[in-house]
Amino acid sequence: MDPKPLGCMPHPQNFKYEAVLRHGKPRHEPFDDFRRKHPSMPPEKRAKLFMPFDALRGFDLAIRKKQEIQDG
Repeated sequence: MDPKPLGCMPHPQNFKYEAVLRHGKPRHEPFDDFRRKHPSMPPEKRAKLFMPFDALRGFDLAIRKKQEIQDG
């Protein structure tokens, strides 16, 4: 039996998490115990997680200065 793809990659025949992946994302009622303990993150705050950041602070500025010296 060929493995059935779950998404874009095929999984091995005895993939132990296949049932979990096929079940999909869990759904909770708006006011159940889980939601009280783990409220949803507001979209504005969630968007900040994916914003780019400057891991090497000042690196871009140093490169621009170096480029100006070489161009000048």
